[in-house]
Amino acid sequence: ESLTQDYDAKYWQQRYSLKEGIPSFLTNAADKILTTGKYLNVMRECGHSVQ
Repeated sequence: ESLTQDYDAKYWQQRYSLKEGIPSFLTNAADKILTTGKYLNVMRECGHSVQ
């Protein structure tokens, strides 16, 4: 179970991560933007419409 959880954590961390070169005006909001994008994608993958 631990290996599965570790694999899942690594997968999601690599799939969704902040890249270098974020514009300075977005630096303070970058983590929140990333988290929001993750949740929106999960909703889409579950078949929900996201607008």
